[in-house]
Formats: sequence, C-alpha cells, structure tokens
Amino acid sequence: LEREITDYLDFTGNTAAFASVQLRARVKGFLESIHFSAGARMNKDDLLFVIDPKPFKASLEKAEADLKSKEAVLQLAEFDYNRLKKLYEQGDAAEYEYNSAVASRNSALAGVAGAKAAVEEASLNLDYTQVKATISGRISRNLVDVGNLVGAGENTLLATIVNDDSVYAYFTVSELDLLALLRHYPRQLASTQPHTQKPPVFLALADEKEYVHQGIVDSSDPQLDPGTGTLQVRAILPNPDGLLTAGLFVRLRAPVSR
Repeated sequence: LEREITDYLDFTGNTAAFASVQLRARVKGFLESIHFSAGARMNKDDLLFVIDPKPFKASLEKAEADLKSKEAVLQLAEFDYNRLKKLYEQGDAAEYEYNSAVASRNSALAGVAGAKAAVEEASLNLDYTQVKATISGRISRNLVDVGNLVGAGENTLLATIVNDDSVYAYFTVSELDLLALLRHYPRQLASTQPHTQKPPVFLALADEKEYVHQGIVDSSDPQLDPGTGTLQVRAILPNPDGLLTAGLFVRLRAPVSR
C-alpha cells in the first residue's frame, strides 16, 4: 500500500484563558446586592454587584447645585465685563475697573470649569456603584458577601470573569523544531497580516489518545531564549463545549511535511 503520510513535531504545554478580568470595587461603600450565581455565563455589561449608591447620589446633587451657583456668578461677571468693556473702549471707565472685571470673569469661568469637573467625577463615582461585566464569560463565586464594606483602602476583589470561548495553549519550541517550522511555514509565521492562514496545531488532553482539538499558531516570542535555546509559542483553539479549561497539561503536534 502506498499513501501520503504527515510528519509532525510534538510538544507539551499548558492552556491559559483567552481573557480573564478581575472585578474590583472602584468606590468605597457597603455591598448592597449581588446579581449572579457562581459559575454562570455572563454577557458583557451585565449587572453583577451594586454598592450602596445613596452617598454618591447626594454628592452628585451637591456638585450639580454648586455648578448652578458658579454659573450664576459667571453670568453676573459676564454682564459686568461686557458693560465695562464698552465703557473702557469709550473712555468712560478706568483701566483698573476694566481689569477687575476681566479678572472676575476669568475667575468665574474657572469656577464653572471646576464645578463641571466635580459633577463629572461625582457622576462617575455613582456609575462605579454598579459593577458590570467588562467581558463575556463564566464568572467565579462572589468573594465578598452582601453587607461588607468594600473599596476601603484598596480596590476590593469581588469576583473574576474568564472568557473561555477560545483558549490559549503555550508551549516551547527548540531551535531545531523552530527551523523545521520556519522552513515549512515561512510566510505564515513571518506575516503580521490578520487574514494570513496560520500554521495548524492539534491538541490532546491528558486522557485522550488522539489529537482531536484543532487550532492555529497565534504568536510567538520575538527571539529565542539564549539560556535554553527555546522559543515560547502560543496557539489558540476554539472551545465550543467548554472542555478546554485554563491550566490543563496538554500535548500538541504541528505538521511539518508530507
């Protein structure tokens, strides 16, 4: 029997999450409510935690009131400035009066700008009382229970979200294996274009004999480690059934010739 066969390079590696985000409290307050179950799959922008918003609502209302006061001062300063400007141009007002009006107007403008910044800051702090998912993925258990004070002195870790729709697999390649890959995939490995077809890679888990999971070589370090003569390479693999979990020991193989 005569048929075509494929030569492979074999590697060992570990899986890592495609994306992992630590959710932390960005403002100080008492945790008011939790809106998820441990291990649930969340979508981006889903509400997860609520920190007591009442103090931050009061701060925002105070900042808005201060802004209105500063705007009233600016309105009066603008009126005096325009009036004295005309009189000064006609020679009917002293220079120091005009300069005083200019200074008052500039001070009022600065006061309004500072008040607007305070309103924006207060609004942001109020928004931060709602902790939302920044990525889609599975969420861990809540690390803080309702009623606890969070954000006091540090940004308290509340939970972690992991996107496992795809996973990374990291493995090291020796110099000889790297040369074999470069000779077989010279354009694919060197290209930085997003639509370039990348070299395929096949993965098997610890309890699997066959390499049933297929992905592609995603990236690699820019140079070999001179101490070990190896290069770290990263592959990316789809994970539709969630079987590939971060931290697994895996075997990989890459075809290099037929």
